[in-house]
Amino acid sequence: MTNKYGFMNEEEMKYVQACLEFAVQLGQIADGSLEAAERRRILENEKRKEKAILSIGEQFKNLLDAYLKNIAFQEYNINFHRISYMILNVDLVDDYTSFLINGVTDDENQGVIEIDFNQVPSLESITINHVEVYKREGS
Repeated sequence: MTNKYGFMNEEEMKYVQACLEFAVQLGQIADGSLEAAERRRILENEKRKEKAILSIGEQFKNLLDAYLKNIAFQEYNINFHRISYMILNVDLVDDYTSFLINGVTDDENQGVIEIDFNQVPSLESITINHVEVYKREGS
């Protein structure tokens, strides 16, 4: 690498700088420096991350709500493996590390949370603690 931005060689860096200068001339950006491009990249990634978190949360909420309504008074446990499957079926989710239900992991409850026969499971809140956003090829 020839610099802190990870260019493969000097020629690539000069090409990028020429593109940035051209974008300034067209009025698309105000500052054509590599530092400004890096700041714009960081801001754009933060925006994408926020959008991804909202999208993931909304999709998962809808799936989980449907599941909980479906099992009400019919099943007497919440299955962690079904919820895990739901997480992996949300757009933009490729993997996850862990999740908690009522502050408990699936390992602590052998994969289920038991529900009394007179209780109805309901969703109170969803908290997403960490998301990494990657731009997929072709998108």
